[in-house]
Amino acid sequence: MLSYFDWVLIFVIIQQCQAFIRVSQHDCNQYKIRKLHHSSTAFFISSSSSSALSSPLYGQRNNDDNHDKQDNNEGTTAMTTTTPSRKSDAITLQRQAEALRSEALMMEKMLNDTKAEKIRKETEKIEHWIEQLLLVDTAAGAGSSSSSEVQILNTKERAAQIMQEERFSAEQINKIFYYICNTSSKQSIDNHSPLIELLLEAACKVDCLEREKNPNKRWNHRVERDLRKKLFAMGWNIHLEDDDDYGFERFN
Repeated sequence: MLSYFDWVLIFVIIQQCQAFIRVSQHDCNQYKIRKLHHSSTAFFISSSSSSALSSPLYGQRNNDDNHDKQDNNEGTTAMTTTTPSRKSDAITLQRQAEALRSEALMMEKMLNDTKAEKIRKETEKIEHWIEQLLLVDTAAGAGSSSSSEVQILNTKERAAQIMQEERFSAEQINKIFYYICNTSSKQSIDNHSPLIELLLEAACKVDCLEREKNPNKRWNHRVERDLRKKLFAMGWNIHLEDDDDYGFERFN
């Protein structure tokens, strides 16, 4: 007859066998499920690929690619045909630019020639004023040729009289002053040429006249005072506004 201990041992063995059977059945079921899942996935992929290849959308994409290639070919052909036209346009523009450049250079030359001619005429006019106002031409002596002439200065009274009779203005006197300064050595209040000194003394005599007694109504400045200020500035290298107006070339 079995003891209590034997019956407990038999019960434990039966429980372990039942547990083993349940685990085995679970593993078998999981294996079948995985196998079925892999089979369905493979089938879905193969069917999707075949349907995509045979679908109208795939065929439309191929047609679109063909159309794009055709459009690119047409664009290349159009570019090839328009390239000579662009080249000819560039040549035409280059020729027009060269013509405009030549015309601009010609106009610049004409302006320079006109400016040079204007300066030449102005110089001749100022030289004539200097000869008329400050200088007296006399023959050097008997038997001498006409080319051997000397120039002597007018007196300050005669120069002042000419300033009144010939209606010299302050503008003309300034032009004479700056012309002498530009064509001689550096001038200053203490060291200036005899022509400048005569111009100052004659201008001073006209400045001292009463306006009613001066027949030259164009004389409306204190010319001698202004000229001495300019001489002082020249001696100390002081820039004045009139220096630019009359084209004074300062000596450094």
